[in-house]
Amino acid sequence: METENEVIVRNKNLRDTNEVIDAISLEKYGFKYFKKFVFIAYKNEGFVSELKNIQPNLTVKEYKIILESGIKTINDYSKFIEETKNIHINPYTKIRYLFYLHDKEKYSKIIFKPYKKLF
Repeated sequence: METENEVIVRNKNLRDTNEVIDAISLEKYGFKYFKKFVFIAYKNEGFVSELKNIQPNLTVKEYKIILESGIKTINDYSKFIEETKNIHINPYTKIRYLFYLHDKEKYSKIIFKPYKKLF
């Protein structure tokens, strides 16, 4: 398991763009963690729109950092939920949780009500 400093060092290497996130970058960097999942263009657009409603200038760099910093926690927890409650959590929901974990107050509206009880 990586230390917090190792994650920070790796995140510095990810900080390569200050472009505002779009559907393509959502999929491009999300695919790194969800290789077997087929991202759907209109769902990507809708999800990015939700994110921009909360943080209009969300950058690709910030998105990458949020993904990287919480993915292990989300995957471990998702596995636990799937095994104990027989509930499958799809990658879009996992990404929502990553944002929520990053800043619960700011991103509280991004988690659907039924799923808020899981965290």
